[in-house]
Amino acid sequence: VHFVTSAISLYQFIEILKPASQDVFLRSYFAVCLTWWIGRGRPGFDIAGFFKEVSTNPGPVSPFQAPHKDALPTADSPKASNPNPWFQLIQEALVNPDEHLAKALRALTHFAELYGTRAAGREDLKQTELPGAELIDGTLFIRAAILTNERLKKKDVDVSLARYWDRKGFYANSLESGDKRGF
Repeated sequence: VHFVTSAISLYQFIEILKPASQDVFLRSYFAVCLTWWIGRGRPGFDIAGFFKEVSTNPGPVSPFQAPHKDALPTADSPKASNPNPWFQLIQEALVNPDEHLAKALRALTHFAELYGTRAAGREDLKQTELPGAELIDGTLFIRAAILTNERLKKKDVDVSLARYWDRKGFYANSLESGDKRGF
């Protein structure tokens, strides 16, 4: 979450740096991100699975007014019950005890505004060695926001406890064996 939220501030620094310093700054930021990714057990990037399994709609908003029979989209469309999924996610984040959720959604909405209309299959990502990169499109941000919301939407949890944050998805083998690295 912290790398997503801190990425907003990258633009402010880039604007005042000379091109050579921009390069060093961005490479350093990326190196820190990679270090944390490696330190967390190098979880995989199943891009194809991500785009196949994760919806771009978090579900119907309650309470919800049924759309008019002549409305677009049609009444049986999932978008009819929630035409803008960001509204629901932001509403839920505002009443969540964990401020990380609101901050993450702020960053993801910012990047969705900048890159949300990006089409899949663009040449710049096709040239990477990341399997499935050609599938990445502008829906990446709403999908990530939905997953972040689902992960951090916890009820009846004491957020003051040090173990509030789960580490599921990291150290797949070590957590089952009782090894508590990273805690």
